[in-house]
Amino acid sequence: MKRIITGSLAKRADGFAINELGIPSLKLMDRAAASVARYVMALAEEEGLKKDCEIAVFAGAGNNGADGVLCAVKLLSEGFLNTEVYFCGKPEKRSEEFVIQLDKLRALGREIRDYDSFQLSEKRPSIVIDALFGIGLKREVKGAYAGCIELMNRIKDEAGAYIVSVDVPSGLNSDDGQNMCPRPADADITVTFGYGKTGFYLNYGYGNCGEIFVEDIGYPKDLLSKLAFTEGELLFLMEEGDLKKLGLGERDPRANKSDYGKAVLAAGSRGMAGAAFLSGLAAFKTGAGMVKYLGPEENRTILQTLIPEAMYDAFTSEESESELFDKVKDSIAWAGRRGCVVLGPGLGTGEQSKKLVRTVVSALSEHNKREPGSTVFLVADGDALNVISGERELLKDLGGFTVITPHVGEMSRLTGKTIGEIKADPVGAAVKFFNDTGINIILKDYVSVVIETNREIFINTSGNAALAKAGSGDVLTGILAALIMRNGDLKDSLSEAAYIHGRAGVKASEIMGLNGTLARDIALSLPSVIESF
Repeated sequence: MKRIITGSLAKRADGFAINELGIPSLKLMDRAAASVARYVMALAEEEGLKKDCEIAVFAGAGNNGADGVLCAVKLLSEGFLNTEVYFCGKPEKRSEEFVIQLDKLRALGREIRDYDSFQLSEKRPSIVIDALFGIGLKREVKGAYAGCIELMNRIKDEAGAYIVSVDVPSGLNSDDGQNMCPRPADADITVTFGYGKTGFYLNYGYGNCGEIFVEDIGYPKDLLSKLAFTEGELLFLMEEGDLKKLGLGERDPRANKSDYGKAVLAAGSRGMAGAAFLSGLAAFKTGAGMVKYLGPEENRTILQTLIPEAMYDAFTSEESESELFDKVKDSIAWAGRRGCVVLGPGLGTGEQSKKLVRTVVSALSEHNKREPGSTVFLVADGDALNVISGERELLKDLGGFTVITPHVGEMSRLTGKTIGEIKADPVGAAVKFFNDTGINIILKDYVSVVIETNREIFINTSGNAALAKAGSGDVLTGILAALIMRNGDLKDSLSEAAYIHGRAGVKASEIMGLNGTLARDIALSLPSVIESF
């Protein structure tokens, strides 16, 4: 799995490597500048640009600017003689490293220019190197600095130049992806050092960094273990290779259906059978051995017609809470060890649904306390979360055996935070909820934040806009139930489910298009995605 860290932690890591481990900052800088120069030269070759193409480097006064100046030195030394450096900042604020790199530039007979001397009517760069601000930027960008970022974007917009950002696009907060100016540098390539940064995948950063390349510039592999950091500063990205090791496409030739788990889906209500269908379909398509619905009598014929492989245990509105409790207990006992209950898809929030949510939570809590070696897991989504939001005392009966999969609106109702607050800091919102309740979480948005029992935090970016369809979340609950049963616990199941769900959305959209993909297409794409692992 690929580690990503906040820009703040990266800055501390860089300082520790230099000040405590004795790695010379100029050596790190030389490797960083060399890596940026390589990507610039590769880009020029890929786009058919000759060595006489114009390259404009926009440098700030700090070490990010020094990286840019040294990159210009390396490009000039490689024969890219139309490389010019433009400075934005106060000369007296130039770092010691900047001055050293500037001397190297001058040794080649070149001088830096003020950024405001640049005239787009006279210069038409093919490539812009953005070295204005690095990972330390946490304040609003104003004045000349904002003007310099605006100029880089204008060169891209009007001259068709490519922007290559050094470490982070200027104007972007590398911790949370917030924009510190009206429009951060619109990078086509971001070359970052040591580790990917969380801000690349959150808020404005998502989609603003172009293609991201993480370069090893010589930090020791155990560097992070030497630093103290808080939850939310170190995260992970799952990649395809991580799932290839699991052999999800394989199946034991000696297995029977029980070996791949029994899922109980407490789902559906009058007029809302579709969500239950999609969850069950996804569970089967991900490899679950058996699925049984626990739902209203009205949906029995619909669901047994749509998915005859599933069983159906019906209840009626006339049943008392104690009668319903007994029925739920029987279903939990049927699921048995490594079983999973999905609660919520299409459930509604009427009195019968509230009664079912209370009953499932109570029965599962009782079972798992009584049978600690035979845990039945719970995946709660949709209307189950809306019911729990209104009856928050239910949270105390959940905990480590539970996964919730809220979108930001449901998370807002669960936590009392506004949607805007959650979107601004989804990692912080998920971490706080996990710490307060012990409940595992997949917080769904354009990227998902995942927190599992091992306290590892993942950001999932495997999907695309095809997932923005009704029923997509119901598919995720089915995937999650099947993987929990296969793995036998929650460790890794959440991150695997989020990744596979995203990949299935991409796979479906390749056939149906972003606009035409339906949730059932995502579910039907699951086998081919899983077989690829």
